[in-house]
Order: sequence, then C-alpha cells, then structure tokens
Amino acid sequence: MFRAELGSGLPEGVRLLDHTADVIVEATGPTLEACLARLGAGMFAVFAPPRGPGRPRRLEIEAEADDVEQLAIAWLQELLFRSDTEGLVLTAFEVELDGRRLQARVEGRELLPEEELLGPSVKAPTRHELRVTPGGEGWEAHVVLDV
Repeated sequence: MFRAELGSGLPEGVRLLDHTADVIVEATGPTLEACLARLGAGMFAVFAPPRGPGRPRRLEIEAEADDVEQLAIAWLQELLFRSDTEGLVLTAFEVELDGRRLQARVEGRELLPEEELLGPSVKAPTRHELRVTPGGEGWEAHVVLDV
C-alpha cells in the first residue's frame, strides 16, 4: 500500500504540463501502487483548493481493468465521479493492488458552495498519449486530462 497526499504544492513524483487546452499529469513511483496514488493526487492538484473547513470524508474505491493503462483511467474516472457526485475535494490517496484490481482508501472534505477552484475543473482523463510503464526507478504514468 502506498499513500500520496496533497499539500501546499505538487505531491512528490508529480509534474503538470500544459497541453493544447488540456493538462498533462505525469507521476512516478517506486511501485505501480505509488505511481497510481500520486497520479490521483496529481489530478486533484490541478484544481483542488487548499485545505478548508469542509467536513472530512473517507471513501473506499475499487477499480478493475485488463491492463495497467486502462486501470489508471478507471481509477481516475472513479475519483472524478465520486468527487463530482458527492461534492468532495479529495486530498489523500492510499492504493493497494491485487493483480489488475485496485482497492483504495481516499480522504478529502466537502467542497463548500462559496469556495472557488484553483484551476480548471477536470472533465475526464483521456486515452490520448496515455502511458503507464515501468521505467526510471519504478513506474511512470503520463495522462492527458480534459479540462
């Protein structure tokens, strides 16, 4: 299991890049679990306001796919879905893998109506230029986010 959290800046192992009307999030980690946890944190770093007074929440999330790239997309889609439908800003991500099945515990807080997002809201992760591969000192992910 690996935990990644949003703080005052980008999480360790995460880079954001501009991409013609979109945003690219790149995440690295010593394990695939770490890479995916950081990928979730990186996506929320695009738009999430800093810690605020909203009521804390914890969620259990599962995703499953045939390969690691589709698993990354399923993970990010589920995070966005839960964030949107439950009005949450997610800030901490713990990922555990069993083959191609991801189980996660995420923490966040309710987004208050008067709060403004820091950046453009993410509509969806895309499969354009999608890469999740072993490399460097572990795993690397490259995902274009539609904003």
